[in-house]
Amino acid sequence: MIDEKFLREAKQALLKEKKTTQAQIEKCEEEERNILTGDYEKGDRLNPLAVNRQNHRSLKEELQDIEAALVRIEDGSYNICPDCHQNIDKARLRRGKYYVKRDAACQQSWEKTHPRKYWS
Repeated sequence: MIDEKFLREAKQALLKEKKTTQAQIEKCEEEERNILTGDYEKGDRLNPLAVNRQNHRSLKEELQDIEAALVRIEDGSYNICPDCHQNIDKARLRRGKYYVKRDAACQQSWEKTHPRKYWS
């Protein structure tokens, strides 16, 4: 069982990460507007719009993971692996920016059957 102190710590860290991620999403959206209006550094070797859109997608997925973790804190399922229903240890939760969903063994199994873009 996870203690209340750790849940408060996790919630505080998740809310901070959510705010940071939302700011990064806003910055990506602003950068896309600049790219579309031609207000960006010309001569980039990479397609700046494609790179920006990939970053935007990744940030949106991260925000969804953060929000899902906050819901799990509220509903009491925060540190429970949805696959094996065992507790996820605190160290793993901390290393995973507090929003890992599975314990290490289940995550490894899940990654074998899912494309990388679905990992979290």
